[in-house]
Amino acid sequence: MIKTESTEQRTLVVLVIEDQRSQAELIRMQLQMVDPKAFHVILHHSVSEAAQMVVTEFHPDVILLDLNLSDSSGAETVRLCREHFPDPAIVVLTGMDDHAVAREALAYGAEDYLVKGAAPELLSKAVHYAVLRHERDASDRLARAVFRYSSDGILVMDGRGWIQAVNQALCQMTGYNEQALIDKSIHFLSANPAEKDPLKLMMQVLIEAGQWEGELWCRRASGEVFVARVRASAEKGPQERLIQIVALISDVTEQRRYQEAIEYKAYHDALTGLPNRTLLQQRFHQTAAWTRRTQAHLLVAYFDLDGFKPINDTHGHAAGDEVLRVLTQRLKVQLREEDTLARLGGDEFVLVAQVSDVTEAKALLQRLHALMRDPIQWQNLDLEVSASVGAVVTDGREPLDSLLERTDQSMYQAKQAGRDRICYVVPTAQT
Repeated sequence: MIKTESTEQRTLVVLVIEDQRSQAELIRMQLQMVDPKAFHVILHHSVSEAAQMVVTEFHPDVILLDLNLSDSSGAETVRLCREHFPDPAIVVLTGMDDHAVAREALAYGAEDYLVKGAAPELLSKAVHYAVLRHERDASDRLARAVFRYSSDGILVMDGRGWIQAVNQALCQMTGYNEQALIDKSIHFLSANPAEKDPLKLMMQVLIEAGQWEGELWCRRASGEVFVARVRASAEKGPQERLIQIVALISDVTEQRRYQEAIEYKAYHDALTGLPNRTLLQQRFHQTAAWTRRTQAHLLVAYFDLDGFKPINDTHGHAAGDEVLRVLTQRLKVQLREEDTLARLGGDEFVLVAQVSDVTEAKALLQRLHALMRDPIQWQNLDLEVSASVGAVVTDGREPLDSLLERTDQSMYQAKQAGRDRICYVVPTAQT
């Protein structure tokens, strides 16, 4: 926590961790000689002993730490102390010949070191300066801690998008070590085709707005592709030129898969995987709009299976389900990607397809109709069905509900005429 009150204006809580009682008492006496009200001094023999008391009894501003204690020694003492006390400043107390060890202790998180037996004024200044230095660097320590311990990947780039720094979370996410990523372009991680790479858009938005958020397809070192949620912010220099980009990255692959699975179930038939009525409505609007723009024709056909109920009654629903799955695959092979075959329920299907003319529409329906007569193998049995079909070829202006109603009526006419046939209806005149 960053304190704003001057250290000269408040009583500093000083924790002395020294296993020689005489040395600890000397330090207490020296600090109180300088100013009895400036320091509240607490003495403990070891880091572990102090750690047990600090939770309930006091919160030190600074720790005067002997490097050689009963439960630790050398720079390891600083590491242990910093583990138990992440917030206070630490001043290491050394002997006359321990400068090398003291400098090593600074690398472990100490703010300063002081030779034992120093004059009281020097000891007081060392305590105040250590606290000031520690508070001044609090923001930098916080940033380093976030960078190091964040569960999100963090990636720092220069203004051109070349990687300057990464944290451990990003390395674990991508499977690359730090050395493999530094000085690489951000495009190194992209799994998007170059012509569709959203990283280009990201850089452009950062130039214009300074921030960008979105999803990127990325590739791990193993080759596996994953979905990354990216929140990027840019630092700009003169003339709005990008200087540095910081990106927070999280792996949302599982969330995306779960969302896609939910959406798939909402728009598809569970048995056949075909679009349901909701998705059929959406696809119809798209196809009808394209038909009107191109002045082509729209085919809407309503299929109802003949002989399906006896299969269910005689052989059970497992046999009926197999018939529906096999017929679906047969029909899909004959259709284009832009055509829509939907299951409305039971043994009822609807086809929506753009065609050039009535002749093409009839040829397509005749191929599909013939395929539905072919026997289906199930448990050494040949299961046979056919279809009664009602169809209309229109200009794409009539609503789907109206077309379904009329093709449904036409389908029943096919059944009444003997089943296993196609009946066409004339489009309603447009006003």
